[in-house]
Formats: sequence, C-alpha cells, structure tokens
Amino acid sequence: MSEDRDDRPPVIGVGTLNISPRARALVNEVLDSNRLSYGPMTRRFEAGFARAHGCRFGVMSNSGTSALLVALAALKELHGWADGDEVILPAVTFAGTANIVFHARMRPVLVDVDPIHYELDPEKIEAAVTSRTRALIPVHVFGQPCDMDPVLELARRYGLRVIEDSAETMFARYKGRSVGSLGEISIVGSGLPVSTGAALAYKMRGEDKVSLCFFGDGASSQGTFHESLNLAAIWKLPVVYVCENNGYGELTSAKDAISVEDISVRAVGYDMPGVTVDGQDALAVFEAVSEAVERARGGGGPSLVETKTYRFENHAIGRLPEHYRSAEEVEYWRTQRDPLVLFRQVLLERGFDEQQIDDLEAAVSEEIVAAIEFARQSPSPPPEAAFTHLFANPASSAG
Repeated sequence: MSEDRDDRPPVIGVGTLNISPRARALVNEVLDSNRLSYGPMTRRFEAGFARAHGCRFGVMSNSGTSALLVALAALKELHGWADGDEVILPAVTFAGTANIVFHARMRPVLVDVDPIHYELDPEKIEAAVTSRTRALIPVHVFGQPCDMDPVLELARRYGLRVIEDSAETMFARYKGRSVGSLGEISIVGSGLPVSTGAALAYKMRGEDKVSLCFFGDGASSQGTFHESLNLAAIWKLPVVYVCENNGYGELTSAKDAISVEDISVRAVGYDMPGVTVDGQDALAVFEAVSEAVERARGGGGPSLVETKTYRFENHAIGRLPEHYRSAEEVEYWRTQRDPLVLFRQVLLERGFDEQQIDDLEAAVSEEIVAAIEFARQSPSPPPEAAFTHLFANPASSAG
C-alpha cells in the first residue's frame, strides 16, 4: 500500500500487512481507545476473567466463532494435540463451528441430537468417543441448551475438554423443565423460521398450541419471512406472525425500504389472512391476534397481523442524536398517540371512572417503586457473578 497523500483520507485494505505509518497510527488510535472492543479496557477485563477462573489467560472476542477458534487452538497447543485428532460437534451446529475445527487441522465428528427436543444427547456423544477424541464443542445452531451435567460428567470420564460460547437460548429446558419461551435472538428475521418450526412440532405432536412470532418491519423484507410464511401456508401450521411495524428499521424509514404501504398485504402471496390494525389501540391488537390464534388452533393455518405502532425512543439508548426523523414527528406520537393514554380514554368510555383508573395506576406505580427500592437495597453481586450462566462449564477446566 502506498503512502497516503495529505489531500485524501487513508485507505486501509482488508488483510493488508504493509500499511503506511499514518494508517497504522490511526488503527492504533482506535484500538487504544477501545472503540472496537479491543484496547486497555478489554485487556483488563481479560486479565480479571482469567484470574476469576484460575486460567493462564483469557481472550475476549466480538465473534463467537472467533472465540471458539482461539480456545481450540490454545488447547491444542497447551495439551500437544496432534493434527487429525477429533472434536465432537452436534450435527445442528453452525458451519463456522466445523470450519474452525478444520482450521485447527483437527477432525470434526458430528453427532445427532435428541429427536424430541433437538438437544445434545449424551448417549450419542459417548458412542462417538474414540482414542483420538480430544474435545467437545456443544454449540447448537439455535443456542439450544441441554442438561449439561451428564455431558460434563462424560467429558470428565473420558478426559475431554468442553469449549462453549455464549448464546441466546431457544426451546430452553433446564434440568428437564421447560422455561416456557422460545427465546430471542438478535439477528433480524431469525425468529421467523424458529417459530414456524415450533408450530410444525405442535402439529406433528398433536398438541393444542399456537406459535406466536413477533418481528419488526425490517424483518419483513428478509428471506426468512417469505420462506417461513410459504411453508406455514403449505403445511397449514398453527402460527400467527405479528409484525410490529414501528416505521423504522433501525435508522431507515419503512417508506424507503418496503415496497408496500401495508405489510399485511404480503399475506396474499401465501394464501393466508392478513390484517393491519392500529398498534396503539390495545383492544384492536388483542382482537386481531385472538381471532388469528383461534383460527390457527382450529386447524385453519397461519395468519399475518401487522400492528402499526411507533418507537418513542431512539433505536438504542445512548445512540447519537437522531437525524433520520424530525423532533416534531416524535412529539406528535408521544403526545397524541400514546397507547396508555388512548386506552385510558377507552376505559372511561366503557364505564370506568377516573378514580378506578387512578387507583389502578397508583397500585402499579407502588409495585414499580417497591421493586426499584428492593433492587437498591439488595447487596451488589460479587465480580465473579458476571460470568454466571455464560458458560456451560468452568473456564478453569480448559486450563
């Protein structure tokens, strides 16, 4: 790469080794400021993490796959594992998980999962263990957890290392008990196929359940949206897709990114009912979703419900000042379209008096104040609690 001229900004090529002094200085400035999750703060965290878990070192990464690769490569070097040694993975893992095993010059061994809950099956893992098995990476493509106690016992018995990253949980079960949620994952549109799969499971098992899937306007343009609605319609699955259209996909107006005014009309392409309701009207939303749930439970198949709503705050607390929408627009929705204020008026029109509503609001406020006070009076958690429930096994087992 040539030296940067003073009259144009520096260009730093991806994967470039030979960069100019100026470009190198800019990169180091960003790293030292910790603006990319690297730098002095991160190094202090890594050191504290290692001390808390009795490890020789700790590495923080902004990519789960990268973290797994670092851990596997480190363990291979520490324990003298040979090229071609085996690492057991669940068959429903990310392609990247198998790739990092190949990258470490080791051999991935895929094992099937439990056919009922799609969890890791200790018996199948044990059947795959050979004299060259060195580690187990129980990373599920949906962050699917399992009861890790028998898995860890198996690992101890065979002297295997367990490498896991942190992930959201889908179809979460803990020690045989369902936690009653399909979970949440931050990838836009990723919940659609998960909810569709849950509905398929309900139908195959003959269960009287309906899958309720919430997503935003931005997700309605993802391929997973169209694939999910198509399959749900073909198989008449008991699922209701609820699109919370707040007008903006992060910083992009729906008017600039979506080809139709009402997202609900996309249901026509999949021969399912689609309806748009005022998302600020609590009763309208309740009635539309209730009708769709009743239809799904009765064998009528999926529905799409679009709720036109609004996001009062920025996309994320602490983001830079908003430039993608006007202050007047936000003020209008805050003062004229607040769903709590609107529903209060509905209750008054239906015979409730002001005192009843005031008493209800006061009771809720007292409950909130009590909860806040309880939190303030509770002792602060110890530093090591920051790592609770993040890993399937103590990090020290990798040392």
